[in-house]
Amino acid sequence: MYEYQAEILRIIDGDTLEARVDLGFYVHVEVTLRLARVNTPEMDELPGQVARAFVCQELEPVTMLRVTTSKTGKYGRWIAEVAYQISGQPGVWHNLSDRIVAAGHGQWIP
Repeated sequence: MYEYQAEILRIIDGDTLEARVDLGFYVHVEVTLRLARVNTPEMDELPGQVARAFVCQELEPVTMLRVTTSKTGKYGRWIAEVAYQISGQPGVWHNLSDRIVAAGHGQWIP
């Protein structure tokens, strides 16, 4: 498992993000991340659009983003746990997959 700090560039849908990942030593890479353990509806369905809007709202106040990953999925996206801190709550980390499911916008997958 590898853990990195990252910056969100674009939210593609409820479970897929593009991010600029800091690899250290002033090296950055732009990657597509697929959230681990969760699946959200497709964007051509209203629930998929609502899930994406939820993720946009969740990540808007983010001050620190942490990406933990170890492998790519079948479409070449990095399967990642995404945790974040928001202003006013230093030291408190939120897991994006957990928040999506708790809010009713996605389902757990193995």
